[in-house]
Amino acid sequence: MKKVLILIVSLLLSAIALTSCLKHDHSKYKYDDTYHSVVCDYKNCDKSGINEYHTYNGFNLLLNGDKQYVCTVCGYKRVETHTHTYSDKYTSNEGKHWQECTVEGCIYITEKENHEWSFTEVTKEPSIGEQGEELYTCAVCGQTKTKKLPSLPEKMSREEWESSFIFENVRIDAVNDYGAMGKVESYFLVDGELVLGVMEGEESYIDRSYLEDMDFSDYYDHFTNEGNGVYIANNIPSIDNEDIGLVFSKVEITFENGNISSVIYSIDMGDTFGVWTQEYRFSLWGEVTVEEPVLEEKMSLLEWQTAFTLENVMISYYISADEIEFLEYGFFAVMDELVYDITEESTTVGDRGYLSFIDYTDYYEYFYNLGEGIYYAELLTIFDGDDEYEITDITVSFDEVGLPYYICYYMNVSGYDISFEYLFSDWGDASLDFSGEEDYYEDLSSALSKENFSKYDCSMDYYVNDYWEGYTYYIFNGTSYEILRYENGNEISETGEANNAGIVKMPVVSYLLNLDIDDFYYDYESEYYVYVGGEIKNFDGNGSTATELFLEIYEGKLIGATFVISDSEKIVYTFHFYS
Repeated sequence: MKKVLILIVSLLLSAIALTSCLKHDHSKYKYDDTYHSVVCDYKNCDKSGINEYHTYNGFNLLLNGDKQYVCTVCGYKRVETHTHTYSDKYTSNEGKHWQECTVEGCIYITEKENHEWSFTEVTKEPSIGEQGEELYTCAVCGQTKTKKLPSLPEKMSREEWESSFIFENVRIDAVNDYGAMGKVESYFLVDGELVLGVMEGEESYIDRSYLEDMDFSDYYDHFTNEGNGVYIANNIPSIDNEDIGLVFSKVEITFENGNISSVIYSIDMGDTFGVWTQEYRFSLWGEVTVEEPVLEEKMSLLEWQTAFTLENVMISYYISADEIEFLEYGFFAVMDELVYDITEESTTVGDRGYLSFIDYTDYYEYFYNLGEGIYYAELLTIFDGDDEYEITDITVSFDEVGLPYYICYYMNVSGYDISFEYLFSDWGDASLDFSGEEDYYEDLSSALSKENFSKYDCSMDYYVNDYWEGYTYYIFNGTSYEILRYENGNEISETGEANNAGIVKMPVVSYLLNLDIDDFYYDYESEYYVYVGGEIKNFDGNGSTATELFLEIYEGKLIGATFVISDSEKIVYTFHFYS
């Protein structure tokens, strides 16, 4: 009995111990993105397997800007990502730039990149003995930096500079690039006053004025010494074109051994012509010689004096000066030692003093023969009975029988170079009888008829404020026409039927068909009939006024026309007609 009790007690103690080992353990969880649940080994645990929502208390911010949430119960980690939004502004240091994310709390940045430096401006010009500074800006982030410019070396003296442009005994090779108009290559041999120009294998003696485009002797103060013999100047006025405002955008002159070795510059000619570049290379300093030109034998003194008898002849003259838009024309009849000025409708009678500037009887020794009947004098001092005047570049052309038919010279008046041209005709047949004018008007009327215009092809160039702007070709083929225009660097073509409306489509036709032939004066030029029109109001039917109008007619056919329309701009039209 006692043994049975002991056994029962042992079994009870074992059961108690076993029950103690199987108590609930709620420290283990299983979870998904939304829930977690207790995993309990106790078979009948009432908490095991029951889903509960995750519990979060704030978030942790990761280095890439994502937010990490950790469940306070089960330890589940949920990451909330974001798309980086970068600032428009860059952050930078001396060497690199980058962009920062603008999301609150995100410290993420883009990959750092090197600056892209570009020159901005010179903030301090270098001077002799003192450095300058120039500013560079990053094209991406706007960061700036400065760069030191070396100080300038001493310039040559003004006297040395000016003497460098004397151009004695030197060869000059020139490359003139006129953009769309093409490139011209040539060279000059300079020996004192003798200049021999060679272009496309053709040699000709030219005036030293051709060297002005490379002569910067008067612009010493504009240039800086960049070192290594290089002198630079920017934006200085063109030497021989100041009146029309051309500017050299950059001039670079290089010296070697005390002599100029090159002159290079560019000129912006506007939308029509683009940028022109001129390049001159100098060599053989002190070695070049040019032989004196072999002049044609002159006519005898007696022949010369006979030619300038200037009796019984018709003379038309043209006076012009582009700088002041000045033009005057007129006509003389020289008969019986008298000069009849028939410029206007009335005739004025004067003495031979009118002819002082074209009577070179006493100036034979100053002229030399250029050949082909052309004589030239560089400078003459003319006395008109009261005062002395200097005229330059005098050219006299003689016909086959030794009589002058053309004279041209220049005179400086109040700072302007005035051109004087004279045409001689009807030698031995001068007359004040204008009975022949009826034939002239009939000739002009026929040349300007609509019927005649249907037979013409035409080319036209036009200029606005002295700048060439384009051209137009009008081509008529029976019953059709073609128009080719060049404007602003582009060629434009147009075709159509050449009925009356098509013909009038050519602007010059509608202009010229409206002309009153009574508005013209007759010019007694020997080979061509040139008609000079005065001011014609409402010339084109649109209220425009035409001035400086010239018509050229040969054998009853119109061969040329020039006129000016001046409204807000000065527009010049030049036509050539082909039948």
